[in-house]
Amino acid sequence: MLIEGKWIDDADRIAAASCRTLSPKWSSTSTICEVGSPVSRYILVASYSCPWSHATLIARNILGLCELIPVHIAGGPRIQGYRLADEGPIAFPNVSSSATDGPVRHVHQLYTATDPNYTGRATVPVLWDSQNCKLVLGDSADILQWLDAVSAQSGSAQPGVRLHPEDQRGDMEHLLELLRGQLAEPIYRAGLAREQSVYDHAVDQVFSSLDKLNSMLESRRFLLGPWLSACDIRLFCLLVRFDAAYLPLFRITRKRIADYQGLWAFARDVMAWPGVRVTVDMQAIVEGYFLNDGDTNPHRIVPEAPDLDWTPDPDRRRLGSTA
Repeated sequence: MLIEGKWIDDADRIAAASCRTLSPKWSSTSTICEVGSPVSRYILVASYSCPWSHATLIARNILGLCELIPVHIAGGPRIQGYRLADEGPIAFPNVSSSATDGPVRHVHQLYTATDPNYTGRATVPVLWDSQNCKLVLGDSADILQWLDAVSAQSGSAQPGVRLHPEDQRGDMEHLLELLRGQLAEPIYRAGLAREQSVYDHAVDQVFSSLDKLNSMLESRRFLLGPWLSACDIRLFCLLVRFDAAYLPLFRITRKRIADYQGLWAFARDVMAWPGVRVTVDMQAIVEGYFLNDGDTNPHRIVPEAPDLDWTPDPDRRRLGSTA
């Protein structure tokens, strides 16, 4: 993590945990409307392995923004956190700041180029302003909102996509809280547990939530009905990692996603949506977890991903869609 603008490899884990939920001061929902033109000056920095990043990559595709908003991939072994790919739209020589030492190769250097005294975790996704050489958004929810706003202006979204339906805001907020607080967070609590009781409670939460979501998706195509929304993207990004990473590495073994009729049909349906499959790099997902979690996988053995048939259920559309 970064402490007063300096990368510390062995920073205290408690200090890192204390700032886990803090957003950088330069990133807030209010900054979305401040992001200016042209849109192409903004570069999405994201990772295939991270579920929060993955959601923004999917949204960029299904909203028809691939040609308008460039992306720079970050990934690989987490030496100094996420490393920026050698090839991408961020021109390293043009990223100049007294806060950076030498060529910019890591995401944390984009943070210190923006705030030389930043203390906290350097995470992805982030939105980089290539004109002013600074980060402007550092939260996946804010980036999804921004992508949606850009798409609304350009009219580029695919039919059947309503990322943030205004008339279902209450239902959407409830679902997003369920996905975050009762599914995503317990998944990671189970994986990081050092006490049996912590693990047991987290696993119970995970499968209680999966049971509830499975019941919903047996009778409707998407979480908010016939429209593909940000809720569905969030859920898909967790489901696509479950059997390959969470189940074996985090010991969440009670059921596979493939054992749930509604969830498995839903996951295959979203995978088949135009622009989604190309964002799913299963090798990057598996390596992202197994190579970077030294406590749980000290020998860095990367297992094979499960051989799953992602062919969609042809009857799924009977549940309704405008696409």
